[in-house]
Amino acid sequence: MAAIQAKLPKPWLAVVDGDMVRKLRCNLGLSQKTLADRAKVSSRLVNKLENLPSGRCMPYIAGRLALALNEDHTVIVRELVSIAHKDGS
Repeated sequence: MAAIQAKLPKPWLAVVDGDMVRKLRCNLGLSQKTLADRAKVSSRLVNKLENLPSGRCMPYIAGRLALALNEDHTVIVRELVSIAHKDGS
């Protein structure tokens, strides 16, 4: 089983630039709720990402937000970080 797990790709999180998300959203005249609806995410998540200095989410969520903002994901994603496993692997 360990050999199979070693071959699986490590999961990643996108570190989102919340200030940029807010700026782009406001430039488009969108509310957090409207952006959330367009991106098919919760408005609570949009609020969280905008208000944290380095909010994290799954990369596909960052991609949805970027599409809803008419931008490439590289505009709002600062970096991708590996999710550390509790057992250290």
